[in-house]
Amino acid sequence: MIRGPHPSTAFYPTFRAVPALMSLFAVLLLTGCSTLEPPDVTLSNLQLTDLTVLETSGVVTLRLANGNPEPLVVDGAAFNLYLMGRKVGKVLSDERVEVGRLSTSTLEAELHLSNLAMATRLQEILETETVAYEIRGKVWVLGDLGRSALRLSSSGDVDLGEAAEAFGGSGSGDAIR
Repeated sequence: MIRGPHPSTAFYPTFRAVPALMSLFAVLLLTGCSTLEPPDVTLSNLQLTDLTVLETSGVVTLRLANGNPEPLVVDGAAFNLYLMGRKVGKVLSDERVEVGRLSTSTLEAELHLSNLAMATRLQEILETETVAYEIRGKVWVLGDLGRSALRLSSSGDVDLGEAAEAFGGSGSGDAIR
């Protein structure tokens, strides 16, 4: 007569494998979530609303471009704004916006510029025709596992001559690249 394993030990190997399988499942799940690419961000519009001695406030419109095959729900954003390599301000938004799959949306955000930081660059800005800018920060994205932060950055140049013409009404509209 052939006998199998004792009934009390038959499930022992399976029970020991449960923590290993759970760990493997967690790694696969997190690896799958990490394939989400952050959206591209570009400066779409800038409107200054308040000017004091130490600070300039305004509203910026950022364009978020989602290159993912799934929609993104952006639930807030925080960016630092740099002009010619120096941090001059902060951009904050608590707005929630859905960026459709393979499409774009705009996000309104508060802008706070340090006039002292800007003043240190004023002479350099006045002596050049273009000003390099950079936006660095993160957006919070809602997903199946809750909220996660995606870091992103964008940079470009502002042609001051074209910007002045645009504000005068005869510009080509290509001041920001």
